[in-house]
Amino acid sequence: MVKVRYAKVFSVKGRFVQEVIFSDGKRKSFEGTFYIKGDKTRWEYAPPEEQVVVTDGRKVYIYDPFVDQVQEGYLEFPIVYRDLLFDPDRLKSFFKVDEKGNRLLLVPKRESQVKLIEVCIEKDGSIKEVKVVDAMDNTTVIVLSKVKENIKIRDDFFSLKELVGKDHG
Repeated sequence: MVKVRYAKVFSVKGRFVQEVIFSDGKRKSFEGTFYIKGDKTRWEYAPPEEQVVVTDGRKVYIYDPFVDQVQEGYLEFPIVYRDLLFDPDRLKSFFKVDEKGNRLLLVPKRESQVKLIEVCIEKDGSIKEVKVVDAMDNTTVIVLSKVKENIKIRDDFFSLKELVGKDHG
């Protein structure tokens, strides 16, 4: 159903609320705006936890304005949100996929830092929530809202070059 819902979508923008529930019961919440276009994603976290996370399909870049630095790393898996929207069949090469009503359960095929990803899908096929349980039993829940489709996003918007060296005070 997700595949049909997003068949003619080339980009999305929306709001997100992210809650991390640590294995000891402590919680931490974040919110912001996300953008997805092709293999690229951008997650802008609002203050006080301000940061920008950009992915290009292979690498992840995290910009921290407080120290004006970018950290770079490789992605262990494809970006689940991106692949659910634009290439859901690709997920099957990385995950065992099980449909349970309005939820997709994704279990990694190989050992990883992720134990389980659960995706909640609305009746119209849109993605409402993604829950990730990691190897340390921490759970991250991301709720998506105010999603707009097929908006124009410049490719260079997924670069962090415009942020580094600017005054963010």
